[in-house]
Amino acid sequence: MNNIRAMRWLAQGAILLVGIQLLLIVLQGEPACFNEGCRVVEGLTRIPPLWFNLLGLAYFAVLLAALALPVAAPSPPGPLVALLLLAGMAAEGVLFSYQFLVARTFCGYCLVIFAVVLSLNLLAGVRQAGLSLAVFTGILAIFPTLHFGPGLLGARGLTLDNGSSASLKPIPSVQEGYLFFSESCEHCQNVLRNLPADNRCTLHFNPISNAPLPPLPGVTPIPGSLPEVNRAMLSLLGIREIPVLLVRGADTLRIVKGEKSIRAFFREECSAAAVPATPLSIEPYMSSPDGEGECSAETETCTSP
Repeated sequence: MNNIRAMRWLAQGAILLVGIQLLLIVLQGEPACFNEGCRVVEGLTRIPPLWFNLLGLAYFAVLLAALALPVAAPSPPGPLVALLLLAGMAAEGVLFSYQFLVARTFCGYCLVIFAVVLSLNLLAGVRQAGLSLAVFTGILAIFPTLHFGPGLLGARGLTLDNGSSASLKPIPSVQEGYLFFSESCEHCQNVLRNLPADNRCTLHFNPISNAPLPPLPGVTPIPGSLPEVNRAMLSLLGIREIPVLLVRGADTLRIVKGEKSIRAFFREECSAAAVPATPLSIEPYMSSPDGEGECSAETETCTSP
């Protein structure tokens, strides 16, 4: 019975927490974000935070009511509570997998709710704990086989511009591109140091970490950028190496990978004497042989120059 009492307290605490989030949404238009990851995860989901938290509030309220029902002593906490706890763990498994594999960042508030649901399952007994962990690990195993298109980035207006920490906008501009880089990637820094002096391409600088962009002539810093958006885009495109340049046309996308290929692109298509290239629907990756001139976007280790 002590476990049941603890589960009731946890459910009540979750109701209070979700209720506060709902109040903040109503009063200030957005929930409290414990970290930057909250904003990214919210932007990648189609359900607005208000409805998402209303569902959470309803779940914990139903669970609390079920915990108050009388149950025979040999089978606490009862089949209804057990089913609700498994459903909650399944939902948390999907959300956790989505954050880990797609958003590539974690929402602090989501992790608190996950800890509450996990604790409730553990308090419900050994059998319930084993079933809930089996459901969670099963979802973790299945989730990587699913495919998520890049359109998820714009589900609620979150675009690559939200990931840009600086921009370079020459006039006139012949093309527009987003450069993905990292402070610790040697090849990325070589690309940044060797931007053409007569550059005519609009460039947006999209770091995959919070490291500041080194001072560059003509570059305008952009406050409030979200590096998590850039990691999410690379993940959605199946790209695991940096530097990467995404060149955007009216209805086209070109992908240029590796230091050598990006510098060649700048030299041949962004210099003052360059002739604008004819856009292609989607170009294959333009990579250096054997991955030369690239760093891992996950470990940020580089190949030999």
